[in-house]
Amino acid sequence: MPGISNRQISKIFKLGGALLELHDENPFKFRAYEKAAEQIRSYPEPLIDKTEDELEEVEGIGKNLSKKIVQIQKTGSYEELDRLVQLTPPGLLELMKIKGLGGKKIHVIWKDAGVTTPEELIEACENNRLSVLKGFGKKTQENILELVQFYFESKDQFMYAEAEYEADKIIEFLENHKAVEKVSVSGEMRRKMPIIRQIDILVQINNKSKLEDVLADAELFLNVDKDKISSAIMEIPVIFHEADEDNWGAELLRTTGSEEHVDLLDKKSFAKAFSEEDIYAKNGWPYIIPEMRENRNEKEMAEVVPAENIVTNDDLRGCLHNHSTWSDGSGTLEQMAQACIDIGLEYFGIADHSQTAFYAQGMKPYKVPQQWKEIDKINKKLASFKVFKGIESDILNDGSLDYDEEILKGFDYVVASVHSNLKMKEADAN
Repeated sequence: MPGISNRQISKIFKLGGALLELHDENPFKFRAYEKAAEQIRSYPEPLIDKTEDELEEVEGIGKNLSKKIVQIQKTGSYEELDRLVQLTPPGLLELMKIKGLGGKKIHVIWKDAGVTTPEELIEACENNRLSVLKGFGKKTQENILELVQFYFESKDQFMYAEAEYEADKIIEFLENHKAVEKVSVSGEMRRKMPIIRQIDILVQINNKSKLEDVLADAELFLNVDKDKISSAIMEIPVIFHEADEDNWGAELLRTTGSEEHVDLLDKKSFAKAFSEEDIYAKNGWPYIIPEMRENRNEKEMAEVVPAENIVTNDDLRGCLHNHSTWSDGSGTLEQMAQACIDIGLEYFGIADHSQTAFYAQGMKPYKVPQQWKEIDKINKKLASFKVFKGIESDILNDGSLDYDEEILKGFDYVVASVHSNLKMKEADAN
């Protein structure tokens, strides 16, 4: 397997623990997996590079889990997880992907309500079948319905940061393949969209080879099926586009998109264009960097601010919307502060999920002062670096935020967000 990140190893163990809970197996083992998943997620060094002996020395892993990590290094899974997956109906595996449910709840929903798919779960909620189950009730039923609806709304979407890791591995493999003359990521990935649906790759194959020959060598990086190609670990759809030397620039611009941006350009300008710059010049446009190609007045903006003057990472002084292990983040506050210092930032703001986002381990009111106390200690320790106290607070249906005014006043800033009831009518939302 290509290098697997700590976050991905953590997800694999979390699934293993949840399946143990689902099948009502050893509860101590389940809790050990849950604890290990959290520790692995925030571990500062890549575990995939360590030997079995080195893994045993990592706190919270030990001999048993270190052997499983070695199996994950080789196959992307481990024997016990494969056994549990075989025991589990496919629809339940999909239910396991829904944040906020967990193995224990799914066990009850499966055994007592006969639900085995997300679609059946929606039907059970709408017919009031979950509220009568032991330990559920009407409020829990409403929360579960909200979770499943959100799952369907965000299904088959991937965060850029996670997709980038796999895309880089695929690109690296192709750059070193003897049959590949030229390769570039394109589509949403090249435009660096926060959420992507697929990885687009433009490739030029030499005259003696075919794309199929290259894919046959890519089993460590790609899942190649008859009707679908996807990345090896997260199974993100991968779409290949082919070009030759004569139309490389035109195809790179076309496949990068967005479609709305490309439609602004004269199609005749794509003919005999060796570069993207050529096409923009033929249209009387300045060069538009990929990140701006969204049909949002980018031509006018680029005429005012040339591409070389666009804000880059070197211009950034801090970042304000971050999640830590206090909610659904993967790093501790101090780890995140140190990471910001290491890349030259002067401050960062923590804006963990608030209490309504229970599916993301949102912070209950009693936890807020505890986090503030930790932030005060870090600020005292790091002196010239500053951690700001923020929160991502949910906007409720009545327009209020989900903390009392007394708590909200204590934050340095508040990010107000909508995470549920996304189908509200515009008039009600305003």
